[in-house]
Amino acid sequence: MEFISDDNISGISEITDTQLNSSVSELVAKLSNKFRGQTLNDEEQLLEYIKYDELKATNSLVLATAISGIRSAFLDLFSRRMEMSLKKFLCINSNIDLNFSNEIELYANINRSLLPDNNGPVERSSRTFANEALSAVKRGFKTVKCAPFDECKAPFNTQNCLPSEAIVGLE
Repeated sequence: MEFISDDNISGISEITDTQLNSSVSELVAKLSNKFRGQTLNDEEQLLEYIKYDELKATNSLVLATAISGIRSAFLDLFSRRMEMSLKKFLCINSNIDLNFSNEIELYANINRSLLPDNNGPVERSSRTFANEALSAVKRGFKTVKCAPFDECKAPFNTQNCLPSEAIVGLE
């Protein structure tokens, strides 16, 4: 999403609703109408407009996602208005020391590499995920994210115990 101020400065953020049961964009539009014609100079002013919604967000993932996206876009806008990096802006506003690395370590996200491709379905066994993770580590990644979101089918052999299929990757 993008918010553009009267002085033509834009703030951008990204949100997704692919895992949600309703559209976030409609809610973002509704919440954004609260700011129309208003002067917002900092996050405190922004929060004044959404504080009631923020209280309700603890019970609604859709609302929490919308608010998070709006806040992120406005923080980007505020930092651009002050002509500083978002990192510096956040550090100053959070009283965090600026003397830390400018580098962000990447992680290997192997979820999508095991989705069906042009050749059809791809094996998604625990062993295949483990092999992909090992391959990523060999290529230099220190962190691997594996969240395949595959359906976990019951019944399991033992109550209140992880099935052996789930334990394979827990090291």
